[in-house]
Formats: sequence, structure tokens, C-alpha cells
Amino acid sequence: MAKIGLIQVDNKMDGDIEARQNALIDLGTKCLEEGADLVFFPEAFQYVKHREIVQNKDQLRKVETAWQERCAALARKYHAYVVPWDYHVDENGAVYNSSYILDREG
Repeated sequence: MAKIGLIQVDNKMDGDIEARQNALIDLGTKCLEEGADLVFFPEAFQYVKHREIVQNKDQLRKVETAWQERCAALARKYHAYVVPWDYHVDENGAVYNSSYILDREG
């Protein structure tokens, strides 16, 4: 039977996007160290106090790419599935809510 980690957070936390992502990675790590096979990250937590980033598509793409790399590294390290949430900027510049599954190889 698979163990699933569902991360819940308090949106009142202060901090920039990186600090909030660090908190999510810490919580994801705890889930995986406790034996989770699959971890789901919450929607929009890293952007709660920084929603203006959706207006800067280049910056948002950089943050999105870096976040995906961090989550992929977590999946590889613990040989687990990770489901992050992020905004996604498509080739036409449209911004979407996005979740994706990273397999055990990230």
C-alpha cells in the first residue's frame, strides 16, 4: 500500500517566494523521511504574498523552472513521486495553474 503525504500550510507565513519554497521542501522532506511514496504540494502557497509575479512572465518562468528542478531533486533523492503546484507560462505568455507528477527519477 502506498503512503501519501499531503502538505498543509498556514498562508500567514511571512517571507519571499524562496523562503516559502524552502518551507515546502522541508515539509516534503519530512513526509518522505516518514515513508511517503507520493507527496502533494499545496496550491499557490509560494506566491500568496507575491501574486504580482504573474505580471512578469520572464521572472515567473525562472522561478517555475528552478522550483521544478528542486522538486525533481527531491523525487530523485527519496526515489518517490512528487506533485508540485506552480504557475505555468506557455509559449504565448498565458499563465495557468499547473500541477504535474515527477516520477522517482525526477
